Amino acid sequence: MSIPLAMLTPLPEKVRETANNELNKKNLNITCLPGDLKVERPTPPSQLMHPAEREKITYTNMEEINSQDNNTTNEENNINYIYTDGSKHNNGVGAAYVKIASNGNQSIKKFKLHDSCSVYQAELFATLKALENIDREERNMTYHICSDSRSGLEEIGIQIAHIQ
Repeated sequence: MSIPLAMLTPLPEKVRETANNELNKKNLNITCLPGDLKVERPTPPSQLMHPAEREKITYTNMEEINSQDNNTTNEENNINYIYTDGSKHNNGVGAAYVKIASNGNQSIKKFKLHDSCSVYQAELFATLKALENIDREERNMTYHICSDSRSGLEEIGIQIAHIQ
């Protein structure tokens, strides 16, 4: 009688609850997420590219890029700029990218994400969609991806985490 009055969970029940939670985490059986969402987990090292084979991502601030590009036009250099961003507000989570092609054409892509997504996930999603766009384009172009999420770019660069 004293346990319910103290509003404490009985020890055997607490042990079962903790064991069940740990099993659900291990088996990725998360009941608090909607069924259409996948749970992210690290890629096993055996499936990662060897570090020597990974492409190096370089970071440059916009002032340096602009001073390099002032000598010639973007069209002469075949330079495309892609600006990415992700955000989370009370009314939802979104991601977008803007591509400014070397010939001056602009395209904007916007994406609405699930409300449970974080800002970091939105930033990564915008970058992913920009990279998918680049993958469909010609190979003789230079792309400058401009993002305010350096940690997101570094995560993509080392290729550790993805959805399985």
